[in-house]
Amino acid sequence: MKNIKNIFYVGMLALCTMSFTACSDEETYDFPGDPYNHVYLQNKGGTFTFVHTPISSISTLDLTLPLYCNHRVTSNFIAKVEVDNSLVAAYNEENNTEYAEIPVSSLVMENTEIRFEQGGLMSVNELHITTNEAINELRDVNGYLIPIRITAVEGENCKIVDKMSTTYVIVNVKEDTDNIYDDAADELVTGTLVSDRSGWTAIVPDGADAQAMFTESDDYWSGRASAAGEELPVIINFGKSYTFDGISASYSYYGYYTYASWTKSSKIEISGDGTTWEEVGILSNTNIIQVFYAPVTAQYLRITVPSSSWSRASFSCGNFNIYAK
Repeated sequence: MKNIKNIFYVGMLALCTMSFTACSDEETYDFPGDPYNHVYLQNKGGTFTFVHTPISSISTLDLTLPLYCNHRVTSNFIAKVEVDNSLVAAYNEENNTEYAEIPVSSLVMENTEIRFEQGGLMSVNELHITTNEAINELRDVNGYLIPIRITAVEGENCKIVDKMSTTYVIVNVKEDTDNIYDDAADELVTGTLVSDRSGWTAIVPDGADAQAMFTESDDYWSGRASAAGEELPVIINFGKSYTFDGISASYSYYGYYTYASWTKSSKIEISGDGTTWEEVGILSNTNIIQVFYAPVTAQYLRITVPSSSWSRASFSCGNFNIYAK
């Protein structure tokens, strides 16, 4: 009986040992008695876009990345980061992609030396990456990959977590034929709605039905072409020049519902004198807010509503405004 008990206890000890070993195989970067500050990047590279329009090239790349430590830092130290294009080929092969390498000279990199201070779990500054005017030349249809890697740590008892030392930034490339951001979210507008529009007027061509005058109370106004098959140009005179990066037009139905004033395929143009016009773009949707890639400057804005063979082109509005810079 005593031998049986001994065998049972030995077996239980073996099972416990196996269980402990299995648990210890899990990845962890913090454990009792570890003297090192293990430095790593979280995988937060993200996806951005380069958009090339006839007016300018626009980049949404504006990335900030902190670094992290596995436990509270025991003494101040510095970690260094860089863009490592040598990793692009391997990434493409592993992920079946064809991203191009981005010239580092086209990037503006701030804080490539990341500081950690005693007692912290996160760096006290962050890597900041934007682009410069060189993006005008970055037009590879496959897009670009930006591998960001921790290359070194300088200080006592510091180590890089190899498996978490790199993150990847993806940049898509888009060519647009005009300056209207077709798929833009409203929050991409950076200007501010104009509060005083008392001097603004709306003009429709002779022969068109019109009730068009701006007031501070946003009175309803409209214009309608004189016959079916005729397009309707509506000119907004702001009374002075504005720089703006978005326009908004809507009207309410008995005060309950708000509708966009836009007609799809309407042409938007601007002018400084009301005579010479420059095209901004063609509307691809009827969102209330239409966003521009790059701000424009003008005193006049012309909206040309396309013709229809079965009804008169019209533009009805109760609230027209611009997002002035």
